[in-house]
Amino acid sequence: MHLKFNLLKSSFLRPLLGLLSLPIIMSPSLATEHEPIVWDLTPLFADLESWEKALEEIRPEIAALESFRDKVQKDPQQLLAYLDARSSVAMQLQRINAWAGLQVSADTRPAEVRERAARARNLYADWSRANSWYSPTVLQIGEDKIHHLLQTEPELAPYRRGLEYILRSGPHTYGEETEAAIALTSPLWRPTNSVYSVFMNADLPWPTITLESGEEVQIDVTTFTDKRRLPNREERSRIFETFWGALKQYESTMGELYYANVQAAVVQSKLRQHDSALAHNFFQDELPPEIYENLIEQVHSNLPSLHRYMKLRTRILGLDTLKYHDIYNPLIEWDPEFPYEKSVELFRKSTEVLGEEYNQHLDYGLNGNFSHVYPAPGKRSGAFMSGSVYDEHPYVFLNHTDNLNSATTLAHEWGHAIHSVLSNKNQPYPIARYSLFIAEIAAFTNEYLLSDYLQRNATDPLEKLTYWIHELERNRGAFYRQAKFAEFELKAHEWVEADMPLSGPRLTQWYGELLRQYYGHDADVIEIEDHHAIEWAMIPHFYNNFYVYNYATSIAAANYFATKILQGDEAVLQRYLILLKAGGSDTPHALLLAAGLDMKTDTPYTIMRNRMEAIMDNIEALIEEHPALLGR
Repeated sequence: MHLKFNLLKSSFLRPLLGLLSLPIIMSPSLATEHEPIVWDLTPLFADLESWEKALEEIRPEIAALESFRDKVQKDPQQLLAYLDARSSVAMQLQRINAWAGLQVSADTRPAEVRERAARARNLYADWSRANSWYSPTVLQIGEDKIHHLLQTEPELAPYRRGLEYILRSGPHTYGEETEAAIALTSPLWRPTNSVYSVFMNADLPWPTITLESGEEVQIDVTTFTDKRRLPNREERSRIFETFWGALKQYESTMGELYYANVQAAVVQSKLRQHDSALAHNFFQDELPPEIYENLIEQVHSNLPSLHRYMKLRTRILGLDTLKYHDIYNPLIEWDPEFPYEKSVELFRKSTEVLGEEYNQHLDYGLNGNFSHVYPAPGKRSGAFMSGSVYDEHPYVFLNHTDNLNSATTLAHEWGHAIHSVLSNKNQPYPIARYSLFIAEIAAFTNEYLLSDYLQRNATDPLEKLTYWIHELERNRGAFYRQAKFAEFELKAHEWVEADMPLSGPRLTQWYGELLRQYYGHDADVIEIEDHHAIEWAMIPHFYNNFYVYNYATSIAAANYFATKILQGDEAVLQRYLILLKAGGSDTPHALLLAAGLDMKTDTPYTIMRNRMEAIMDNIEALIEEHPALLGR
């Protein structure tokens, strides 16, 4: 659930546009014993020769876009011709990039494959230069003339949203020379992200420990994420202390790095004459900042449900005191198998409530050659959906390992894919791309539908408990945890805006306070130790400012839609399907309002809390009936 972009503003600019749920950290994947199920990329390009030809042919087409500059300035009627030409070039550019990018995802080892992907990405620099005159020119033409053109030229309708966004940005835009100077400095705004990545994944000297099994492992980010689930409690504690201890040694360095990142965001917001970095970001995303503020308020109101779940976890594990290193290990030793074919079957049954049209598209996609399913040597880890090629079916990238998480990931990524199918089918290219704010709703809704189907059809007590806990864990990780991150970064930006410098110790103290508040440390729900508070330093999403909140709002919205749809609310179902078809035809907030949901209210959060409470009621009743489930 993992890349940030503004689809309206930059739908022609992003080389990774349409890539949803790409993991931040990559690690080598292992081959499986399954027969490979791989995608067919020939609808994009028949072979390497045709891709190379397209790559060379598009260069002069990109350069030719700059020739429209004088034409449009002298005759605004030429605006339609330019926008049509730009759309045509952009569609081909995205096709070129998708073919190369999908190939390198399937096998990162061949140098020539990586080089092709880099060549495709490099085209976007040419694209940016060729179109840099566009926004200043629209502002020079002026609001009155642009609106007149929109009224008198019906074929400009698909471009209305983009043009209106540029006009809306007028007070935050400078003259052409100043804008050009700002553009030249753009590479300076994002170096912290790459520095963080290199430091964490390449340069930081991670320690090595010997596990109880005799295995010697280096406790880096990848192995920590894996080994924190080990069943031995003392070993988990040692892994936590080792990992956090390594980060703590670089607390000051990480603090300065994040301080630089926040400073860049604050300076940009001031350059663009916004009241705050949050206001700047939400202006770009076309969302009211009250959504962010309401999220934090609502998650605080819902903390008792998280505390109840933590107490339930303590009881099931048979512990006297729950500690932070106890929140990742599985509560149940039983791990049901979900082979790919079974996962597809169960997922397909769970989506029947979405109606015939949705499932016709889903059947076509699942039965086609649009998926890369199993881990393989050289294949990237994680999962994503690539839907950037407007006139082709989306592609789904998986690493299916026959477990419940893999089945859930299948549902998630195909939620993105069918969202793209419906949007592309119902919207013209310039407004087909939907915002990230809405994108994850479609994916999480599918997760909830699958989860509910598994829960309703489970007969064995252990199976029921597994599915209920799986949903509670999703809420803990994607709602509470991401909202905690959102609150952390908001405070960091507010401090810098108030001319208060950030430091590693200050950030650690603030994160520790949040950890204790969210997990109920003072109420004896869970014990948070001091060394846990350095966790902020390992979160890569903080270098993509005001990004993580999307997970929390999306999972709450998805809970709302899934609950109403499962209750048989036909009106909500139809509004939900209209939302999936709407693409970027209006602002994301307006589209959600039309679907009957206002994320500035408590409605989705109350429904989510009620569902959590009902699940925990079920678990407690099940435990009373089957006490042998405790202490597993």
